[in-house]
Amino acid sequence: MADPRTRPPVVHRLSRLTILLVIVALAVWVGTSALALTAVDWATTVVSDITATIWRPLTETS
Repeated sequence: MADPRTRPPVVHRLSRLTILLVIVALAVWVGTSALALTAVDWATTVVSDITATIWRPLTETS
């Protein structure tokens, strides 16, 4: 295996860039996953509130 110190600087820079891009991609993926879960939680809350305020009184009176 070649010594990393003997590699050309361009290859060393590209490997650092690749690692940085992977970290950024993971951070974006985790962020969008958390945002999606928050949106699902918000939508569930809205639907349950609508059900509690509109649907239940209608079904109880009939």
